[in-house]
Amino acid sequence: MTPTTPAATEKPDLARLNEPLQQRLMEMAAAEKSALQHAIALLPAGNRRAALRRLQLRHARELEDIVANHGWPTVPMVGQEPSAYCLQLLLVCENLAFQTRCRDLIEAVVADRACPAAQFAFIADRVAVAWSLPQQFGTQINPITVRPYPIASSHDVDERRMAVGLAPLGEVLESYRARLRGDATPTSGRRASAEG
Repeated sequence: MTPTTPAATEKPDLARLNEPLQQRLMEMAAAEKSALQHAIALLPAGNRRAALRRLQLRHARELEDIVANHGWPTVPMVGQEPSAYCLQLLLVCENLAFQTRCRDLIEAVVADRACPAAQFAFIADRVAVAWSLPQQFGTQINPITVRPYPIASSHDVDERRMAVGLAPLGEVLESYRARLRGDATPTSGRRASAEG
């Protein structure tokens, strides 16, 4: 066992700030932002997407190591933005077993109020869609139809969304579609790209 790996009976301290981990996650997020800006300036669209995807997948593999050593990076552990960045990485990860494990970890830390409930909504929906099951919160949008993948009990989805701090689905879809059309001013202040 390496010194950074908690013993089987130890539980990572999810409530204490881990400055080295926070710094590493901020470096990863900055590298991704820089790579995106560089790619936009220099590469054709197809190459741009491929270069960014390679970086995201490399960072997603690193996230697997982070979670193995520290548990899910909670807000008290790494800060709001680094924790949100971890969720972004998790959503683009290609390892469904890892996503499923993290869904369960996130559910537990959300119950302890160590992460926003929206984190659970996004990963729970992503895993459900990957398993061809109905999603609960409508966060996963089919990029071809620009409609949400099937939603369980869709009549009260906005109530579930509101309970986890998400905007009504209609507003998010309108904003997402406006962005696809290239409208300069989406109707919602929320980032629709996070829904896709």
